[in-house]
Amino acid sequence: MSDADYAILAPSLTLVDLVKGDELTLPDSRVKYSWFPIGGIVSVVAATESGIQAEVGIVGREGMCSVATLHGVDFDMMHIFCQMPGQVLRLPAATLRGALAASPTLHAHLLGYAQNFLLQVASSALAYATQTIEARLARWLLMSLDRLETANVTMTHEALALMLGVRRAGVTIAIQGLEAKGALVARRAALTVTNRAVLAEIASDAYGIAERAYHRVIGIPLASQPLAAKADAHPANGAAAE
Repeated sequence: MSDADYAILAPSLTLVDLVKGDELTLPDSRVKYSWFPIGGIVSVVAATESGIQAEVGIVGREGMCSVATLHGVDFDMMHIFCQMPGQVLRLPAATLRGALAASPTLHAHLLGYAQNFLLQVASSALAYATQTIEARLARWLLMSLDRLETANVTMTHEALALMLGVRRAGVTIAIQGLEAKGALVARRAALTVTNRAVLAEIASDAYGIAERAYHRVIGIPLASQPLAAKADAHPANGAAAE
């Protein structure tokens, strides 16, 4: 955002350290704060009334949550919590609503992000409906790498099952498949990506659309690797080789 718009928010921002599991927003609850991650990853999870859950989006240093506030809504139906620890800037939601009313440029900028987040959610739904578990896991890892400073992703099989909306056994088989293809090395509760290009090939067109759109809308790249080079050779794919 512009320096002028940041200056509107700065006096009310509080730096907070999040640990895994910290809850930012509970389903069907009033949104008290807006959160702007500096590091780590925040999961946005949807659930049925019977308790079936699946991650529909993630937020890192590229964005904020909850986007409900940007649309003038003071509640959210999603469960938003810290998936990977990091620092965030916390802002009272009421303060953000006032700032949006006072600054059309801030409102337009953050609505651009909200539109991109909607595209990410749509891409998740499409991946769930059309892609194998292995491809969905490859996509999720690529998205995580875009938001982290490391190739190491600390995550249990149970947590990954929730993220992908599948059974734990399916995650185990998918990890074994990615490891056999040289994309990663699996250790207890941790995955180390060793070849991003292989992940991109496996994810295929499940990854890349929302990432390219982010650059177009926000004006800075989301992905840690250039997307254009990969897209020129294979329009459906998202990331270039390391």
